[in-house]
Amino acid sequence: MDTVQQGAYTARGLIIISDKYKEIGKMIDLKLDRGFTYLKALGGYQQDEKRIIYVVVSPREIPLVKQLVEQEDPHAFVNIIEVNEALGEGFTYKQKHRHLFIRK
Repeated sequence: MDTVQQGAYTARGLIIISDKYKEIGKMIDLKLDRGFTYLKALGGYQQDEKRIIYVVVSPREIPLVKQLVEQEDPHAFVNIIEVNEALGEGFTYKQKHRHLFIRK
């Protein structure tokens, strides 16, 4: 059913806000072998500097990421968003179009 609604490509983006961003990032790298990005942010309430981890994973990897984050920082804020398309290392590039019939 999800494939019909979302199409053949599915991925999830996780926005993780935690004071233990380095530890969480290291675990994502070691356990998932996924790249991620650190972003700088400013907390709205306390106006303190924060670090955000942004990572894109397959839906199957979501439970593992949540478990890793929970182990490192039970108070981390995690937002999971649907990703319609991702290009780059670790993700599929559009394949070259192959003709069914070859002209001679």
